[in-house]
Amino acid sequence: MKFKLLPKLMLSLGLLGLALTLSLSFFGYYNSKEYLEDMYAYRVVFGAKSIATMLDVDDVRTIVSEGGDQSEAYVRVREKLNRVKLEGGMNFLSLVTLDEDSVTFYIDCNVPEMRDDPADEMPYGTDVLYTDAAGSEEDLQRYLNAWACYSNGVPVDPPTVTYNSYGYNYSSAAPILDENGQAIAEIQYILDMNDVHTHLQSFLNTMLGIAAVIVSVAVALYILFIQNVVTKPIGRLAEFTRGVASSGQLKTQGIELRTGDEIEELGKAFNFMLVELDHYISDLTTLTAEKERISAELNVATHIQSSMLPCIFPAFPERSEFDIYATMNPAKEVGATSTISLWWTSATWPLSWPMCPARGCRRRCLWLSARR
Repeated sequence: MKFKLLPKLMLSLGLLGLALTLSLSFFGYYNSKEYLEDMYAYRVVFGAKSIATMLDVDDVRTIVSEGGDQSEAYVRVREKLNRVKLEGGMNFLSLVTLDEDSVTFYIDCNVPEMRDDPADEMPYGTDVLYTDAAGSEEDLQRYLNAWACYSNGVPVDPPTVTYNSYGYNYSSAAPILDENGQAIAEIQYILDMNDVHTHLQSFLNTMLGIAAVIVSVAVALYILFIQNVVTKPIGRLAEFTRGVASSGQLKTQGIELRTGDEIEELGKAFNFMLVELDHYISDLTTLTAEKERISAELNVATHIQSSMLPCIFPAFPERSEFDIYATMNPAKEVGATSTISLWWTSATWPLSWPMCPARGCRRRCLWLSARR
């Protein structure tokens, strides 16, 4: 199946536009995604450190002691952490202690204004084994990594990224250190990234739409440009060629293309070719006529030369002692050398004479040839 030039250009430009749209959109999406993830990762780590720093060490020590949930420090710190969670839009905010195989919750923030379910709140002093809390080996490794950071008195940095039944979350932890630099508790900070993920998806869809519109308009304008400066002049030249072929006229034909580029030069070259071809056909017609005239004259001359010899045999029927025969092979051109052969046949000639070349002759002949 053959396709014209314009549909081919439209298809190729359409594919190029599609590739350009996807490239621009995903480039912008991944750049934005990387920027937002880095920004929120810093926010999680910095937030955990800030909260751990602003809490009073004595209040924390009182809370993690036996019966700490009955103290004023517990109420005061709990209200402060709930307010921080509400204002910071955090998913989870907890005050915990860690050991090598479990985590113990002392304050697990639960804010009604954030539609937190009270049933999900970890009661004071709840101890959860890492193996029970982890949903996979990867989760277990995260808990062990948090314990390693806690035992060394350093925050979890970079934050842990999780995709699970709780959603898309960034989590970090910062230890609360006493006067000797030992960790006595830890702030666990978990930020819900579902809104960020939704924003990125919306951003990608918007980028795809905007890029598609821009690229489509650019491709359409470029196709119009190509149609006016390339395909239309070429189409005119093709139509003109068909017209020349059908009319058979060359000298009076011509096409004028004003594109200012190679297509215009092609049109001029085509016009020059028509003039030269007309001259060539005219010269060829003249030469052919001349050859036909010369051939006719040669035929007449050949006939005249052939008529010079007698054509009635035997020439002397009353003489039986000899026979005369003659042949002539005319040359290709008048006035050139031709050959006339004469055979004199007689039974009285010596037997050493050559045989007569005449067909059917049984006698010895005298073969005379003359060239003229």
